[in-house]
Amino acid sequence: MSGQATDVVDAVDIEDVVQEEEWLQQVDEVYQSLSVQHPIYYDAYNLCDLYRKEKLSSFNVEMLKSVCKHFEISFKSKDRKHVLVEKLASMIAECSCGRR
Repeated sequence: MSGQATDVVDAVDIEDVVQEEEWLQQVDEVYQSLSVQHPIYYDAYNLCDLYRKEKLSSFNVEMLKSVCKHFEISFKSKDRKHVLVEKLASMIAECSCGRR
């Protein structure tokens, strides 16, 4: 291979690396925008704080269902309070503050 051909290959390789880095950055931005953001609020309630203080169970069943519905957390109409709290806690655990 001549020196000029090597320069062309190197330039192509560098261009590929730059494009891949830009693509990875875009993927990361999309992931960040879709992931749970801190703090998680519902109405006037900071769910992250309630989770951290283990106070999610202070909500009644209807409120828990409303919160789950808002965050598109699937539940069954017959789910009891502890099940709803667990489902909500699982979502909040994805938040950066929820990782214990």
